[in-house]
Amino acid sequence: VSSFFRTPANSLVESWVVQNANVHRLNYGAMRWWGSISYAAMAIGLSFVLPRLSSGVDCTFYLYFLTMIPLLLLCLKLKDNGQ
Repeated sequence: VSSFFRTPANSLVESWVVQNANVHRLNYGAMRWWGSISYAAMAIGLSFVLPRLSSGVDCTFYLYFLTMIPLLLLCLKLKDNGQ
């Protein structure tokens, strides 16, 4: 069920990122590279942190939520050019 919603959302987000990279004259390749590096760093970091927490995997939802708050706040500041 989640793939049904996630697959189209990924394409839309990718299109939005490319469009904004062009508008703001940003290097799209560098954005993708740093995104991949950040994802890998978080995955490795969480693989060390989660086993040491008392609740283990049960708290992953809350950790995910806490890491998404800054991203959501940043997204609220972005503007769409209406295309």
